[in-house]
Amino acid sequence: MTYVMVRHRVEDFQKWKAVFDEQEEMRRSEGEQSLKVYYTAKDPNELVILMHWDNLENARQYFSSDATLSTFSQAGVQSPLYIRFISEES
Repeated sequence: MTYVMVRHRVEDFQKWKAVFDEQEEMRRSEGEQSLKVYYTAKDPNELVILMHWDNLENARQYFSSDATLSTFSQAGVQSPLYIRFISEES
């Protein structure tokens, strides 16, 4: 199984969430299977997203595309992106 962990800070959670939710169909078509969004107890604008993808290649392609990087900017991502591709031990 392939997972992607993304950590970043956003200007405003509600603004980010609206843009993120608009992209759901696109993410699904690219191979996203499921996801969980977390934020820190002290700051709802500091996010960690854990996503399950169908395979590593699709996940890497999605996160390296210009369209995806543009969406991060449009959503108000402030900090540098921390993206890690994670495999589950079987």
